[in-house]
Amino acid sequence: MKIAVTGDTTGNLPDIIGEFDIFVHCGNFSPTFEYESTEGQIEKQTEWMAEQFNPWLKSIKANHKIVIAGHLDL
Repeated sequence: MKIAVTGDTTGNLPDIIGEFDIFVHCGNFSPTFEYESTEGQIEKQTEWMAEQFNPWLKSIKANHKIVIAGHLDL
């Protein structure tokens, strides 16, 4: 069984090369955005997830993918 594990990438999404049975991201994948309002942070994080994180996650060749939210991701 091949397992790839990463975490604390805070917006710097690494190249995950190879094929795996399981991929795990252990949290804190989102970059930190500093805005005066919580709504601004949520909007920017949602945009980043759609444009950066989701395509990156889809590109990883793994049968199962587990993503755990960290304190920076909520």
